[in-house]
Amino acid sequence: MKKFLITIVILAAIGYGGYRVALNYVSNKVVAIAQKEWLTDEQISKAKQYANIDQLAKEVSQVDKSKLPFHTKEDAVKTVMKKFSTSELADAAKKVKGGATPQEKQELMQLAEQRLSPDELAALKVVALQELQKQSK
Repeated sequence: MKKFLITIVILAAIGYGGYRVALNYVSNKVVAIAQKEWLTDEQISKAKQYANIDQLAKEVSQVDKSKLPFHTKEDAVKTVMKKFSTSELADAAKKVKGGATPQEKQELMQLAEQRLSPDELAALKVVALQELQKQSK
């Protein structure tokens, strides 16, 4: 019985470790694909046109960054992947890539506000601004 219990504990630990490694791997792949396909120079310039960078910077400056649930783009991807399905993200990317109408932008924002907490939304804004600033340099 003791050997059986030890075996179960070891298998559980290996399973959990495998889950964490797989989640990290998938997150890194999504970030790489997003950077390669969605974050082209053209797409970044479009995003800058759509987003009011000055307003975003003001909002971000008022956020207490120490209380945010994440601070890196990898953690942001993990959070978004947990809250949205792959097909929802692909649909959103298609809308944005094709030039979203104001109504589509509003729908996407409402969906994000429904699925993400205010702290998660604030953290996404911080990460997005950091990435836009990196791309500008």
